[in-house]
Amino acid sequence: MKVITIGLDRSLFEKNSDTRDRISQYGPMVREIHIIVFSPKGFKKDKIGDNIWLYPTNSSSKFFYITDAIKVGRKLMREKKIDLITGQDPFLSGLSAYVLAGKKRAKLLIGVYGTNIYDKYWLKESFKHRIFKIIGHYIFKRADAIQPDGLEASEELRKHYGDKVFWKPMIPSNIEEFKVEKRFNKDKFKVLFIGRLVKQKNLPALLNIIKAIIKDKKKGEIEFTIIGQGPFEDYFKDEIIKRELSDFIKMIPRVERAEIVSYFKDADIFILSSIYEGFPRVFMEAAAIGLPMVVTRVSGIGNLIKNKENSFVIEQGDEAGFVDAVNRLYSDSALLKQMSEKLKKNFWENYNFDITLNKQREIYNYLKKL
Repeated sequence: MKVITIGLDRSLFEKNSDTRDRISQYGPMVREIHIIVFSPKGFKKDKIGDNIWLYPTNSSSKFFYITDAIKVGRKLMREKKIDLITGQDPFLSGLSAYVLAGKKRAKLLIGVYGTNIYDKYWLKESFKHRIFKIIGHYIFKRADAIQPDGLEASEELRKHYGDKVFWKPMIPSNIEEFKVEKRFNKDKFKVLFIGRLVKQKNLPALLNIIKAIIKDKKKGEIEFTIIGQGPFEDYFKDEIIKRELSDFIKMIPRVERAEIVSYFKDADIFILSSIYEGFPRVFMEAAAIGLPMVVTRVSGIGNLIKNKENSFVIEQGDEAGFVDAVNRLYSDSALLKQMSEKLKKNFWENYNFDITLNKQREIYNYLKKL
């Protein structure tokens, strides 16, 4: 089987990225994989292993991503007999994939790596998302298979599109690096946040939560490490100053892949106040190392988290619930360690990178038989 994949992940061009490593292990499952990546100008064609090729769109504007991807795809399809077109989302890349698949009657596989189109919080966030839902539904109806990464998303999509929905968790290829002994801090309680600084993460709520938590604590007793960049970065920095939180928050824009394990290992809990999610990589990394989480009820938690047993799940809008959960773990070291052990045990009994590979193989085999 020869495959064209269309997506937005430019980390494929980074020699040591997890995405590149994971994709390289899909190679033996098929004859060829040709990956078209939405990109601005300046990227070069590349190759991974013996049978995987990367093609940047090198678009002059993001408004031309779809048409440029279609041009690259059509050229490939004139040169090769393509059996399967994959879109890494049901919107921009999915639309490109749909056009190409329809042109040559190739099979169509659509990924859902993030929230699903029926998530009420995602729909509420932007009118644009309601338009995306219409596009997504149109693409899903015409796809031969759909592969979401979250269990909740899979269950929701199965209600609408039936047995062609296949759950495929995107376990990081380097997940074994997180299989290390967890240590907890005696002198300073450390809270970790990792994520893009965007509206989806509900940063105003996070700031409110931090302000309430530190109310009865002195400098040096608790520290929040915020790792991430994004359009709300300046807002977050300004709010830290306005709310007089500088003594309690440390911001780190970016951490290299090789260093990320140490931050999970050194933290006492992980916090995430997102409005919606898919199956975040950080959930898997936190669970793998045994870092208890305090998170909102989003898609992906059902894969790993058992509320009040190995972490705390807080309902949307319940800032007081966040504060109570963090303070409880802050003051109860025995509970913290107990949750850590249960979380880690549950993860390694149920997850490893082979699951991702086996699920991808299952999806390919299903499509070959159609």
